[in-house]
Amino acid sequence: MQDTHGLDVLIVSSDARPLRGGVARCLDGWLTGLSELGYRAGILSLLPSAAAAAEPAAKRPYREWLIPTPERRGSAADVIPAARKLRTALFLLRHHFGTRRRVAQMIHMLRPGRIVLGFVDLDSLCVLRIAAQVGAPTAAVCHGSEFRPAALLRSPFRVTVLAKSQRVLANSEFTRGMLSRLPIHLSDLLVIQPSLATETERLCRQDSEDTPAPTRGPSLVTVARLVERKGIQHTLEALAILRQEGIEAQLSIVGKGDFEDALRSMVFRL
Repeated sequence: MQDTHGLDVLIVSSDARPLRGGVARCLDGWLTGLSELGYRAGILSLLPSAAAAAEPAAKRPYREWLIPTPERRGSAADVIPAARKLRTALFLLRHHFGTRRRVAQMIHMLRPGRIVLGFVDLDSLCVLRIAAQVGAPTAAVCHGSEFRPAALLRSPFRVTVLAKSQRVLANSEFTRGMLSRLPIHLSDLLVIQPSLATETERLCRQDSEDTPAPTRGPSLVTVARLVERKGIQHTLEALAILRQEGIEAQLSIVGKGDFEDALRSMVFRL
């Protein structure tokens, strides 16, 4: 049978390299793994113009395409409600007829065998319609925080995206639990753990070699951006409780972020 697809798997995401968050690194790891297994994999990144114009990342084993997206900038005219609404409407029209048209053109050109939504946002519904046009099965990746109850109240469209996707991928059992409580039936809900790309794995191995092994108790590790919503402070509080019960443990916190100083203060205080 003749292969009519240009790619085996195409990920479409508004959170991707050169951004440096956990979602971008997770997708990079999966794409690297797919490529090493022999799949023709690629990512179509919908990034703000400033990020899309940044220095290109190191060469990857998979294909990458960037589509700059317009950015909504404030203006002195926004103090006038009618002017603000008009500027917002013009921005949305520009995004709809510019960015989404280019996404459709790229997907029709690449002819992927499967399309994966790397991050669920408003453009995801558009991508699902295009996937149906080219006959590509779809999957949506759920990373957790965007499916918390408070987030869904602000963005109910995310539930619609999952309902229209043929497969839903959760990045952890915790995320799977949140999704299972949604008011929709998800017939194909799988857990796929985030992967470490080669460069990340190398840095982790180097760090472990430089750190002396603990002499007693279990050793724990968190790998995340150091921001408050990741909840690392709760892990520190739990370790303090364990210590009061006579259970010693070592926690290695891997990452950088604005919450680093607060975490260091907690470590000192506890």
